[in-house]
Amino acid sequence: MRAPSFKWFLKKYVQELSYCGSSGVIRLAREAADGNPRLRAPLFLYACFYGVERELVTASSSNEALFAEYSRLSDLFGGDTQKLLDALKSGDGPMDAEYFKVYASYAAERATAERENRLKILMRDRAVELKEEKRISGYKIYKTLGLNPGNANAYLKHGDASKVSLATARRILDFVSGY
Repeated sequence: MRAPSFKWFLKKYVQELSYCGSSGVIRLAREAADGNPRLRAPLFLYACFYGVERELVTASSSNEALFAEYSRLSDLFGGDTQKLLDALKSGDGPMDAEYFKVYASYAAERATAERENRLKILMRDRAVELKEEKRISGYKIYKTLGLNPGNANAYLKHGDASKVSLATARRILDFVSGY
């Protein structure tokens, strides 16, 4: 699993929080104003990182409180995503706690990806050890398991954990263990 970027995470996050599963700013702004308050903070961050915060501010004008909040934050950060990201990382900024919770969710997801990669490397090391001990070829492994040869070789020979899923790494280890 590759560690997600904050921008990618935000798009996925607003789609998950949205009732309609959309990533359209105008539609999401209406939803945030009309009854989905959980969408409020991630939507502003999403709009900033995708360069559509002005559209969001305009689209939220029907809800005075939301419009005031988005306008204030837009004026403070003015499209400077690095300044916004620094404020989120530090946990200190002119925004509600909900904005920091969004970043904390991202950090947790990123940590999960890193943890999975470390686990895949440990599995790979053990699989390679057993593979050499039992004299199993890489060809035998990927043919028997029906894996992509390029990805299997990149994982087994070069230790590129991004080329296989955690389930595939487990299948490889189980195969060489039971061979």
